[in-house]
Amino acid sequence: MTSTSPYRQAAPPTNYLVLRGPAPPAELLALVRRTLKSIDPAQAIAGEATLGQMIERHTARSRFNVWILLLFAAGALLLAAAGIHSVIRESVAVRSREIAIKNALGATRTRLVAEAIRGALLVVALGELAGLAGALYLGRGAADLLYGVSAADPGILLAVAVLVFTIAAVASFFPAWLASGQDPRTGLQAE
Repeated sequence: MTSTSPYRQAAPPTNYLVLRGPAPPAELLALVRRTLKSIDPAQAIAGEATLGQMIERHTARSRFNVWILLLFAAGALLLAAAGIHSVIRESVAVRSREIAIKNALGATRTRLVAEAIRGALLVVALGELAGLAGALYLGRGAADLLYGVSAADPGILLAVAVLVFTIAAVASFFPAWLASGQDPRTGLQAE
């Protein structure tokens, strides 16, 4: 019985030759092929690629994962925007009687809209503070997954806060504008 040594079971080692020069990569590869052929005509070249191509190959999976993550993040942002809009719209609808009374007593439409937006943005600001605290606390666990940015990057956190704040302002404007423009009798009769 013959035994196979572990050396023969192992895959043959792969050698890499990395070149840097003033010539274009195609010329350098042709030079390497000619030189290798002059030294050992039986020697084969298993593959050839530029450093950029090798980096591209090795990072393809990570880039795909980032695109998938961005897709899910965009979906989450869309759901959050729809949720904020729905909650604020319902909040203004519940206050339609109050808005109608203020309208009947002579409040201007601008004041009514500003008051509704201010109330909605106060709630959103409190939610953003809680979200910021959660992001800073939970972001430490994701620090190893991030490249080129920290988990507590103030620019990104500020951009997200401004985006959510803008969504809330727009979401509160239209229902408040509609509620403040309706006839006070209609608002007082609605229940």
